[in-house]
Amino acid sequence: MKKKEVIDIAIKVLGLFIVFRAIESFENLYMIGTMFQGDTSNRSTLIAIVVSVIAAVVMLSVAYFLLFKSSKIVELIYREDDSEIPAMNLDFQRTLELSLLIFGLVIAIFRFVPFVQSVVMLTTHFVDDFGEPVIMVQERIISIVHYLLAYILITRPRGIAKWIVSRTDLVNRD
Repeated sequence: MKKKEVIDIAIKVLGLFIVFRAIESFENLYMIGTMFQGDTSNRSTLIAIVVSVIAAVVMLSVAYFLLFKSSKIVELIYREDDSEIPAMNLDFQRTLELSLLIFGLVIAIFRFVPFVQSVVMLTTHFVDDFGEPVIMVQERIISIVHYLLAYILITRPRGIAKWIVSRTDLVNRD
């Protein structure tokens, strides 16, 4: 594996991390929306929602470029030789699969407690409506979405890696 490929994989993993953070930013959007739900004439409500949406769009745009235009980014920041790294005998897709698996495991480990709390609280909420605020329900749903993302990354790293590699190849041909 070449040094440029290792840097390319690191950039793609950073892009996946930014996608995860963008998903978390939608949680803030829900919070802002529910805080100002009753007062729609308030200008600060509109500004807060617009800023949250712009932040999420910017994060997703940066993630797109990191995931699918990473080879161009590598060319800009790394202009040395194309020598092989002697200890690395992995191909690009296999290394990306391993990175996706590790990323999914990190999400699963750090989001386990909020996931269990969310499942318990949502189950309780649907069985016996105890009047939990809408914002709390939305936060719990986002927590479950995070854990589903981790599950997909852990169980399907090969498919996701193939998709990213094929998508990267299509973008690079253009």
